[in-house]
Amino acid sequence: MWLHEYERLLHDATPNAFDASVVLKARHRPRSVFKYRGPTELALDSLRGGYVWLSQPQYFNDGYDSAILLDHDRLLATTMRRSIRSLIAEQDLATPLSEADIRSVESSEDPARTLGALLLKQDPSLAHIDPDTVLNALAAAVHRLSDDYEQAAREIARRSILVCSFATTGTAPVLWANYAENNTGFCIEYELAQIPPDDIRLRLLFPVIYGSAPMDATRVFEDFLGNGLNAMTVRWPILAATYKHHDWSYEREWRLVDPAGHRVNGRKVPMPMKAAYLGTAIRSEAAAKVIAAAKQHGIPVFRMQVGKDASALSPVQVE
Repeated sequence: MWLHEYERLLHDATPNAFDASVVLKARHRPRSVFKYRGPTELALDSLRGGYVWLSQPQYFNDGYDSAILLDHDRLLATTMRRSIRSLIAEQDLATPLSEADIRSVESSEDPARTLGALLLKQDPSLAHIDPDTVLNALAAAVHRLSDDYEQAAREIARRSILVCSFATTGTAPVLWANYAENNTGFCIEYELAQIPPDDIRLRLLFPVIYGSAPMDATRVFEDFLGNGLNAMTVRWPILAATYKHHDWSYEREWRLVDPAGHRVNGRKVPMPMKAAYLGTAIRSEAAAKVIAAAKQHGIPVFRMQVGKDASALSPVQVE
């Protein structure tokens, strides 16, 4: 499946990998995407104005949307291994620690614990104390602090990007029920084929990868600790927005992602509209407003009807 290769390219830090992922997704991008809306004035305004609204994922219905996970123990170990020699120099620990001691810290799976055990052995007054008791207490204190960092890490991407979600179908009953207020709303079809190939909107339009979520960003942050900013480390907010738990796979979602979302609470982005669809239970007043707005843009309007196939509703054009 092409999404597997696409995902691999997204996680590739080499300079040309992201461009290759853009080319690959362009070959599989749908000609149209669909946005289901409730019969609200804000939704009607987006139809009248021909735009979509991007907002921060912290306001979405999935509490894990665009969140990340970090293995703080692993990141601490990575930092410790990289900085142990400078730490020894700063704290004047070169005398009590031999070169073999330093190397044992650098090669340890838990370098902080290994360093602590070595230092405890240097103080004869602590000989009667079980080193594990002290080290376990310190580790517990660090883990309590990590809980705060974990929550911060979970939320950082959710507040630092803007996202607008689309479906690849306009006929799914479950989407009409969930996102068009039980079929009382409407749906807009946006024609991606009308957007020029080099347009930034297409470059920032991503298919959602369904699997385990939130995304584990530990390797990305390790890369940053080792190599600084690069093609991979600046991409992590987009990566976070690309992943959703497989329970959401019925949405078949593509999403427009603005990585500069921390500056504002939301923004309007114009999108070319192809058609409007009325829910099976939309009220006449709301339907009239949708039809009037669609007429301004010269796009057709369809009313959804229940047919024999429970997997899809059928659109019938409104005269």
